[in-house]
Amino acid sequence: MYVENLRMHKTIELKAEEKLREKEEFYRTIFENTGTATIIFEEDATITLANEKFAGLAGYAIDEIENKKKWTEFVAEEDLEMMQTMHRFHRIDPSATPKSYEFRFIDRYGEIRNIFLNIDIISDTKQRIASLLDITENKRAEEALRLHEEKYRTILEEMQEGYFEVDFAGNFTFFNDSLWRYFGYSKEELMGMNYRQYTEKEHSKELFQTFNKVYSTGEPTEGFDWQIIKKDGTKRYVEASVSLRKDSLGKPIGFRGIARDVTERKKAEEELKNVQLFNTAILDSIPGILYLYDDTGHLIQWNKQNEGVTGYSRAELKGMYVLDWFGSVEPDTSNIINSVANVMKNGYATTEARIITKSGQAIPMILTGVKLAIAGKDYLLGTGIDITKRKKAEEALKNSELKYRNIFENAIEGIYQSTIEGRFITANAALARMAGYDSPEELIE
Repeated sequence: MYVENLRMHKTIELKAEEKLREKEEFYRTIFENTGTATIIFEEDATITLANEKFAGLAGYAIDEIENKKKWTEFVAEEDLEMMQTMHRFHRIDPSATPKSYEFRFIDRYGEIRNIFLNIDIISDTKQRIASLLDITENKRAEEALRLHEEKYRTILEEMQEGYFEVDFAGNFTFFNDSLWRYFGYSKEELMGMNYRQYTEKEHSKELFQTFNKVYSTGEPTEGFDWQIIKKDGTKRYVEASVSLRKDSLGKPIGFRGIARDVTERKKAEEELKNVQLFNTAILDSIPGILYLYDDTGHLIQWNKQNEGVTGYSRAELKGMYVLDWFGSVEPDTSNIINSVANVMKNGYATTEARIITKSGQAIPMILTGVKLAIAGKDYLLGTGIDITKRKKAEEALKNSELKYRNIFENAIEGIYQSTIEGRFITANAALARMAGYDSPEELIE
């Protein structure tokens, strides 16, 4: 009977041990397959259990970690004090201490990784279990995004033009510094302000029609004049371009635009309406040629220098088409066509082209054009400066440079330039041969 009882107890013990092993295997399997790096460590920071994910993160084998490494060995020096403080507080009052936070993890090879940590105390023990999620790539992406946003925010704030965003009701929702300076209000005062508050009634209607057209067609509009009333009551003109603002799904949510203060230009245009366009004495004293084309591209006024430079008489100049001075020589003809288009679009343009005189001589000129709007019509006012001497000087300089470059490259002596540190800036072929190189470029690299 005694032997039977002994056997029965032994059987029970074996079954209990088997169940314990099965239970341990069950939890070990879960521990190994959590999908995150996980460790269990003692009160003295010794890691007693680590899974393969943690071993891979740390760069050690599991048997090099368990009961041989402390978690403090994997914390970057800058974060160690913070981590130790958090763990100390966690022992004192777990409920009042965050269970999740970030720190910098250092692996076997000294590489730093950003980690999101979850930690808790195992019930009825002094052990802690911690899971570590590698968020390094996320942090890098966040930093790249931050730098990207900072770059464009800097551009936006430093640009001279005013940038703005409004909702469909015409209330400001965002703007840069240049814009609120145009209006004379503080940022706080301008935010949320409706266009009717700084626009006269008659101009409000025009403004509404412009924005409504953008909404209806989906097409941006450029170069429309917008009169605003500043906080001090003075009136200013801005030239604006507006487009639809859409969300990530392509749904319109408002408008965005760029505005520049053109008050001084508008004043100049108003003054030109009240005075004679050209005063002959003044025009004839201007260096270079001066000309005025109407909205069809035909010459209607010029100064005396035009006749001397081009060789055409007054009768021949009158009504001459804008391209008649340039023949069909490329790229001069294309430059003029593009320049005229830019003047009509942007109000101002400068280009270089050769005027063909009546005798067939080509004279290189710097030509400047300004758009004038007078009595409902557009005009192009331009000036031209003869740059023949400059061109000859540039050609002479080019030839001189070519001459000395040939001397430099074909000299039998080694010639070079270098920095103070001895790094070659330039070198000729002779020096390369002396130094045993095939080309000067190898010395400079």
